[in-house]
Amino acid sequence: MFKFNKKLSSVGLLTLTSITGIVLHISSASAKPSTFFSSCRQISVRNDLLQAICRRQDGSESATSLILEGINNVNGTLVFQRGKKSNYFSTCRDIQIKNDTLSATCRAGNGAERNTSLILNDIGNNNGVLVNKE
Repeated sequence: MFKFNKKLSSVGLLTLTSITGIVLHISSASAKPSTFFSSCRQISVRNDLLQAICRRQDGSESATSLILEGINNVNGTLVFQRGKKSNYFSTCRDIQIKNDTLSATCRAGNGAERNTSLILNDIGNNNGVLVNKE
């Protein structure tokens, strides 16, 4: 589960992939698919901050952000580690988010780089504010 400073909540982890093609399914019984990307635009990640412009119920939009915690680079693979601060951005490059998938090229312990991604669950848009749905 991801923990966010802003709401002190958590987000489930569903799928972890790497360039090797290995897919690990790690799921939380309470994880819900993220829906924020259907009502938000200009979605980006800067270090551990998820940013977007999200639509409110009245049709107007607001800039919003959510701090992602617990996302780390473990030997070239993005993983979630409960209770830890995110540090993946110090050893990963080309970090981007598309819909609910965070992807990057991360350095392994041997110096090799790997393409890796992590699907984020439980993130929603609550009237123009990025929130954890859990």
